[in-house]
Amino acid sequence: RLEQFVRGWLVDERGRRPQWFAAPLGERVIVDKAHLFEQLGYRPSEPACHAHASLAKIRVFSGGARAGKSKWAAMEMLPLLLTPDTRIWIVAPEYEQARKEFEYMLQAVESDEIQRHWGPMLKAGRIRNSPQQGDMCIELRWGAGVGESFVRVRSAMIKNSLLSEELDCVCVVEASVVPEGIWSRQLQMRLTTRRGIAIFPSTPSGM
Repeated sequence: RLEQFVRGWLVDERGRRPQWFAAPLGERVIVDKAHLFEQLGYRPSEPACHAHASLAKIRVFSGGARAGKSKWAAMEMLPLLLTPDTRIWIVAPEYEQARKEFEYMLQAVESDEIQRHWGPMLKAGRIRNSPQQGDMCIELRWGAGVGESFVRVRSAMIKNSLLSEELDCVCVVEASVVPEGIWSRQLQMRLTTRRGIAIFPSTPSGM
C-alpha cells in the first residue's frame, strides 16, 4: 500500500497533506494520491511505490512485460486529471501503443468511487476511445471560470500533433523507441510555461 510505504514522509510546509508532485504542480493538485489508490483498490509493487513517491520532475519506470509500467503511469496521471485546469498528453510511437495506459485511466474514471465525486465534471466533458481515428481523450469540465482538465493521446510519428499546447504532464510510452529529438525539440518545450513533469514508462532497449 502506497499509504504505508510513505507514511510520515511527504507533507507540505504546513504539515497538512502529502506532497505528491514536484512544485509548482504539487501545490495545485487537490487529490491525495495514496487515499485515491486505497479507494480504487490499487496496490502498487515496491518499485512502483518508489516511482509514485518520487518528487523528481522527470521519472523513468523501465521494466519488461508484467512489470506494472502501464498501470503505474495511468495511476500517476489520474490525480492530475482529477484536478481543475490540468493538461496531460500520453505520447506513443503509434496511438495503439498508448491503449493500455489510456484504458487504465478510463477504467478508473468509470469506477463508482470517481463517478461519485467527479461524475458531473466527467458528464459535462468528453470521452473518446478511438485509436483508429487518432481520437483518444478524457476531458473534465469544471464550470465557468475554471479551466478544463484533460488527458489526450498523441502519436510521436505525427509531429504536427505535438505542437501548440502548454502542458502539466507528458507521459512518453515505450520511450526507448521514440526518437530522442521528439523529447528535446517537441515535448520538453510543452512543459516549460507551466513547469510541468514528464514520466517515461518503457521497456528497456540498451542505454
